[in-house]
Amino acid sequence: MLHVICVCLNLAKVVLRCTYQINHIEHNACAITMAYFLEVLSQIFGWIYTISWSLSFYPQPLLNFRRKSTSGTTIDFPIINVLGFLAYFTSNTAFLYSPVIREQYALRNHGLTPTVEFNDLAFAGHAAILSILTYTQFFPWIWGFDKNGRKANGATVSKGILGISIGCITSVVITAIIVSSSPREDVRDGWAWIDVVGLTQYDSILLRLAEPYFRSTPYLM
Repeated sequence: MLHVICVCLNLAKVVLRCTYQINHIEHNACAITMAYFLEVLSQIFGWIYTISWSLSFYPQPLLNFRRKSTSGTTIDFPIINVLGFLAYFTSNTAFLYSPVIREQYALRNHGLTPTVEFNDLAFAGHAAILSILTYTQFFPWIWGFDKNGRKANGATVSKGILGISIGCITSVVITAIIVSSSPREDVRDGWAWIDVVGLTQYDSILLRLAEPYFRSTPYLM
């Protein structure tokens, strides 16, 4: 339920950010005032979802540490989170700080800037770190956990998560090869590096959509 609320807040933030940019183009005082109000509201929604969703990453690793075991959980969950949030962090970094990507985005979107904000980058970085930490808990010698946990159901990577992970990574690599081998001067109607970044972001969304399934079915893989 918390994830659903956070996703809704994130979508609301994006909508408000887009509306802000459109209103900011207008030159009358009313439109500009409304634009700044929407920007503030977008920032508030963005940080609420960032903090709320970030807090949800702590219970599982803390429970594992308290029990000194990962039994009852599945390694697929942290793996899919690590890949998903590293992809999300990478795409957010590019949209925020890469002049090339921001320019290509503007060319394809009527001069607008990406809707990614710093809170998105902070959330992705924090989520990736916590996911990596949870993943390391499946190696008992690092944390001094019960070694029998490595033999329990869900302690080995499933074929499903391997297939999804390999598919996502392969698609990004192939797109990067296409872009690097056939550069176009006009990015609006040809392959460009923004396509690589965009696909990376789509892959992160796909992995996060798959995450609840792997979280809730540790013994069916």
